[in-house]
Amino acid sequence: MAYVPRGYLTLSEALAKITEHRAPELTEEVRLSEPVMRLLDFQDRMARGIRAARSLSNIGGLPSPPPPMLTDDKAARLEELRRLQEQLRTVEKAAARDLQQALGEGDLAAHFLDAHGTLQPIPPEQWRTDRGLQAVRAERTLWTGGPGAPPLGAPILLEEKAFIRWLAPPQAHSQAQETRLIHWLADLMRANPTTPRSKAEVRSSLPSELQGVSDRGFERAWAEAVRLSRATAWRAPGRRKSPR
Repeated sequence: MAYVPRGYLTLSEALAKITEHRAPELTEEVRLSEPVMRLLDFQDRMARGIRAARSLSNIGGLPSPPPPMLTDDKAARLEELRRLQEQLRTVEKAAARDLQQALGEGDLAAHFLDAHGTLQPIPPEQWRTDRGLQAVRAERTLWTGGPGAPPLGAPILLEEKAFIRWLAPPQAHSQAQETRLIHWLADLMRANPTTPRSKAEVRSSLPSELQGVSDRGFERAWAEAVRLSRATAWRAPGRRKSPR
């Protein structure tokens, strides 16, 4: 298994994350149904094989028992699972194309490990051909020669934080979120009217559902919370003075 540096992920992991992000319910359903799918597919292939063998052995017209077949409910379930798998493959193909475009446009940077274990960038132009899409699907480099080309078959690595930002860019906070922040700050100020805390300290202690508010939104919420709570000592608190 190829070495993956901390903070990086392989192309196969990236494609799986894109697929799961775009079709979480479909991905989970296919994953959970894989054992059933394998069993039904095996039973179906066995039944087809037996029927084919019997048809060859009955050329002389001798009677034989009816050939085995999947029951109607099993056949319907197998057909449904195959349809779900085909839908998931469609999502996976779209994910590969979008990832190729992101790499080709420079929205994401791909790397490989050279012979010395050093991360080296793969130029965006390497992805702008059919070979680039094939490399995404193969999850390994398929180029030979050319400026900046990695060795043939090298595993492709992406920086995980950059990939997550590309996959799910932070959304602008909503007005409702800013309103909740105002009330949260006002409650804090009312509880401690004469002992203000620095904005940086307060911001670092915000609950997770309020951490998406922008810097400008936080400043607006702070000013409004001071007005509502009438805790004027909090109007412009800076860094706490260290005790002498």
